[in-house]
Amino acid sequence: MTLRGRDYLSVDDLTPDELYMLLGFAQELKTRALAGDRPPLLAGKTLALIFEKPSLRTRVSFEVGMFQLGGMALYLGPLAAVVQRALSGGTEGVVHMNAERCGDKR
Repeated sequence: MTLRGRDYLSVDDLTPDELYMLLGFAQELKTRALAGDRPPLLAGKTLALIFEKPSLRTRVSFEVGMFQLGGMALYLGPLAAVVQRALSGGTEGVVHMNAERCGDKR
């Protein structure tokens, strides 16, 4: 079973088996990290971060996670969605947080 090449927008995008596999892998990585073993699974990979509203906690979480796995996060601030599509060709992933997804309906 593989999740490679798929978009993940919600837990509803995963089957129960896929979610169980993903959580098991996360637990394995956490156990390894606590033992001092941080495999560079994302070495050479770049993740673009686009937030319509400031989200320091989310930004730091993604940046630390990418760093710990050997990759790099690139914070771009509140850019237009058109830029997001253009970036997807030069980065391995794009995180775009908008007010609606964050639950802020203002």
